Amino acid sequence: MKVNIENAFNNVSLAIILRKLCDVEGLLVNIVPFTMLFYGAHSSFYYHHGHVEGATIIESSSCIRHGDPLKGFLSALAHYQTLLETIVRAPNCVFPSLMNDTHVVEPMNEITYAFDHLSTQLTLVGLRVKVSKCKLWSPSKISPSIKIF
Repeated sequence: MKVNIENAFNNVSLAIILRKLCDVEGLLVNIVPFTMLFYGAHSSFYYHHGHVEGATIIESSSCIRHGDPLKGFLSALAHYQTLLETIVRAPNCVFPSLMNDTHVVEPMNEITYAFDHLSTQLTLVGLRVKVSKCKLWSPSKISPSIKIF
């Protein structure tokens, strides 16, 4: 099953990310000053609408910036603990993830449970699943050349 996290980069709280950087048993605390270089102050985005002269200035202070090379890492860090808890509760499933998509792979009887747990727990870090972009893959639709471990 493909599980899409809605606007993962725009909705994750910087406060949560910074707390997670400090929480991971001190392993990531050394990159807090580096992260604060980019996120320690508001940033301004200039938006031009059509042929109207001038620009609208949008202040950003609460989400991951577009173009940030660390955005995938920071977003994953925000919901890492949630994913770990889901893995513990559905130990027979495999959870390959990339950016804002997490996949829950086999067995079928645990996929629904894992999906429910993950989608409920994501709300605790300010994220939610976009159900319209989630897909349940049928084993018959998977190419025989693709092996699922």
